[in-house]
Amino acid sequence: MRPSGADVRPPLEVFVSGAPRAAQAGRTFNGAFEFRAGGRVILDSLRLSGERWRIRRFRSPARRELEAGSCLNVPFSAVPADPLLPLVLQYRVSGRVFRKSFDLSPGAAARVQAPGSVSSHPRR
Repeated sequence: MRPSGADVRPPLEVFVSGAPRAAQAGRTFNGAFEFRAGGRVILDSLRLSGERWRIRRFRSPARRELEAGSCLNVPFSAVPADPLLPLVLQYRVSGRVFRKSFDLSPGAAARVQAPGSVSSHPRR
């Protein structure tokens, strides 16, 4: 049993690298997922999907061991028919399955770029 309010996030952060930008219907969105390990983890079983998204390029790396502080970039290309629908990444970290949705809509990009907003990922 875990205590109420326990943190069940993986010891791994994942985000679309680079400056926030919007996907456009019918146009290829090229990006890369950046994984940052907060501790030693084993990453595997990556799957990319999304309702009304056509995945053009995504090579899931084989099982990877990541040390604390290390990063892994995984490039992808996808074409949304409707950019209001999220792109979904499923992956396994040290045996536990996680699923993260990415809102790449014009509205989400505008909110993140607005003055005073807090980005969901570090900018480089």
